[in-house]
Amino acid sequence: MNRSAGETVAGRSRGSDREEVLRIGIVGTGDIVRAVHLPVLQALPGVSVGWIADLDDSRAQALGRAYGAPVTALPSDLTALPGADVVLLATPFGSRTPYFEALRDRRQAIYVEKPFARDGGSHRTLCSQFPESALASGLMMRAFGPTQWMRRIISEGLFGALTAVRVGFGKPGLVTHGRFYFDADRGGAGFVSEVGIHGIDTLLFATSATGFSVSQLDVVRDEEGLDLHTHGLLSLETETCGEIAFEFTLTSMACTREEWVFVFEGALLSYPLVGQGYALVGDTVSHDIRVRPCGGGGVYTLRPESTSMHPDTKFQTFGAYWSDYLRGVRSGEANYTSASAAELTSRVVGALSGEAENAS
Repeated sequence: MNRSAGETVAGRSRGSDREEVLRIGIVGTGDIVRAVHLPVLQALPGVSVGWIADLDDSRAQALGRAYGAPVTALPSDLTALPGADVVLLATPFGSRTPYFEALRDRRQAIYVEKPFARDGGSHRTLCSQFPESALASGLMMRAFGPTQWMRRIISEGLFGALTAVRVGFGKPGLVTHGRFYFDADRGGAGFVSEVGIHGIDTLLFATSATGFSVSQLDVVRDEEGLDLHTHGLLSLETETCGEIAFEFTLTSMACTREEWVFVFEGALLSYPLVGQGYALVGDTVSHDIRVRPCGGGGVYTLRPESTSMHPDTKFQTFGAYWSDYLRGVRSGEANYTSASAAELTSRVVGALSGEAENAS
């Protein structure tokens, strides 16, 4: 169904047109759109890709031909963007403000690629400008099968109380230059915000964290100010386990195990941090949760009794996250995909970047 630029599902009354096919507009044609968002959206029921736009029109045209999707020129006046039920905003972090301003009056539903914000204040301000159910942050690892399972394991106390969590990502030689998302002059948000955010958000989501404080932060920057190595020791306040320790490492200078680790009274559980965004692989890496009992004995794995650890692959994970977000858009009910549910992540990212509040 064709709509005017100002008419969106998010702006209509709750409960109307719930089963209507949702039209998605896409701004930005980077790797994450090309390799994951477009194929996932074209495979989802009840969804159509209405248009693609990019500052580089030739890139947009090439992507449109590859996927058989319509392409529109990016207007100089962004309020003239074509109508859509949902806009996927996948432009560099520092370039998004004009799009938010142009789409705000439409009460537009927007899926914002991570990072959504880098401090709590800007996160809250942006969320206040759109319907809660209409604004998503691209933290799709919340939908990842092992993350969903770990959240249940923690809340049900299967291995006793959770006492500590940690995540490490990186190795010597990890590329930190030559990409726009590391370059502030080109709209990038930095190493922690762009690469470390999934590791941070997964732990906050799985533990149902409500607050934090930073006890130690060590950051190594290059001559241009880019964070090459970050190591932080924090305390998290959680709903079910009280205060727990949180250790974070993101580095291009040392080897890490590249995994999420959860330390319980009865066992140490872990699963691999297998990549970022479109680099996430699933066919050759086991995502079963590894269990090492504290009392000794062999390591074993947890997995569903009769199915795989679903969602498992990058496409399954993105598909589940998109489906849950669009369910909220249709119903008008916010859920775990809503940006408002990830404010703590923006606050922790800001603190670990050394640029924002350092406590709850």
